[in-house]
Amino acid sequence: MSQTITIVLDLAAEAHRARLSTVDSKGRFKGPALIHLHVIPSLKVFLNAFEAANPSSDWSLICCTNTKVETVGRTREGIDLDAIMRMLDDGVKKAEVEEDAAPTTLASSEPKANPNISISKGISAGVTTAVCRINSYLNKNLPGGLANRKRKHETALSASVSGADDGFTNLHKNSDETKSQNNVIESRILVIQTGEDWMPHYNNLMNCAFAAKSAGVCVDALQLFCSSDKKEERSSMLSQLTHITGGLFMRPPTPAGQVHGALTQILLTVYLVNKSSRNVLSPVVVETVEFKGRCYETGNKIDIGFVCNLCLSVFERKLDTCLTCGSKV
Repeated sequence: MSQTITIVLDLAAEAHRARLSTVDSKGRFKGPALIHLHVIPSLKVFLNAFEAANPSSDWSLICCTNTKVETVGRTREGIDLDAIMRMLDDGVKKAEVEEDAAPTTLASSEPKANPNISISKGISAGVTTAVCRINSYLNKNLPGGLANRKRKHETALSASVSGADDGFTNLHKNSDETKSQNNVIESRILVIQTGEDWMPHYNNLMNCAFAAKSAGVCVDALQLFCSSDKKEERSSMLSQLTHITGGLFMRPPTPAGQVHGALTQILLTVYLVNKSSRNVLSPVVVETVEFKGRCYETGNKIDIGFVCNLCLSVFERKLDTCLTCGSKV
């Protein structure tokens, strides 16, 4: 059985700038992980192990920023580190321009803090691209369901017409099942988020989750700390995304738990094993699922709310018109 995996790497520019500021004057670094120093080298080790374990495998790496999604790595081509650094630099420059353009207060000449500086606005687009990429790959490398059913029907019909005995029929059946198993391609998506959730894309991400589930695509997720603050809120969107598709979601316990080889260990021990083999291995301790909904208007977690009957957006208060699709609630 061959495998295909698409990795979605979040390049939140402001979160990257916050990580750079955690390096002290002596160059010592205690976390969280830097994209170019820790994440990319760990991904290279992970992909080498993935190819070694699955010689007929296929992989691709998609990077996403707040304004751009680009494929920066493929099987037999490797990872384009220059493209990744270019996307990071462009994102940082745009963030600096937005920060300089932010209004100032009368009491202080410092710019007003931007509440969205570390938010991952590109995750939804990245996951959408990954689902489309895997769907295209499967359509290209696997015959359609109708063709499979027709071939099985013709095999059974020919065996019946020829008057074959039970042994010959079983031989054909086993041979057909073996071919079917050999033609199976197990597809996965691994999302690595380096920023915080952006609630306006919650509906889009959930649509991706249901599309991936219907296509049999497993989505795993790894959330990295944005800063050295250990009290950062974990991603409820990613936990729901992985729960719907049957994947794994986890976050390193501390910012230091994703540097100095720790991130490589997490990728190899948690995410290298495919979904079908996880049942026979020791279960991995992962984060619990956050089932609370998020208000589309305020972003607050809510247990009870009002749902639009058209787009299923959730709101904390009752509205006459849905802020998402414009229909009457």
